[in-house]
Amino acid sequence: MINGEQPPGPSHETLANLSAMLPSFIKGMAKKRAFGRGKPAQVRRPQKVCKVCGLLWDHAMLSPTAELEIKPVNCPPCQKMLDQGQIALVCGDKYAFATSPKLSDWAGKIVHVSPHVMEAIEKEYGNVKTKKPEGDDAPAATA
Repeated sequence: MINGEQPPGPSHETLANLSAMLPSFIKGMAKKRAFGRGKPAQVRRPQKVCKVCGLLWDHAMLSPTAELEIKPVNCPPCQKMLDQGQIALVCGDKYAFATSPKLSDWAGKIVHVSPHVMEAIEKEYGNVKTKKPEGDDAPAATA
């Protein structure tokens, strides 16, 4: 103690009370019957995944044991590009947006292409992006 002040952290009385609870808690854990009066845990969970860039978005605070249902819905930036009449070209973990008068029938749609086509698009235009790793909220890196 400094100048008669209470030291930081729990008091000795609190620690003694917690220590007295340990034996019954350990027995309850062994029997898988441990109960407490604490608040239920909440974790941040995504509710939607973008069909183009793979971004996990629209997070909510849910119980860790709650049923997790992630819906495939375009994220706002990708939906904006599709609404502008661009075509989303997707192949595995890569994607690109393109506009072409020859492909006007596909304007505003998501098109899945082969790796060979995506490689040709990357060589020709160089605007291919890589999908983000799971749990990463940062913008996609350009390949």
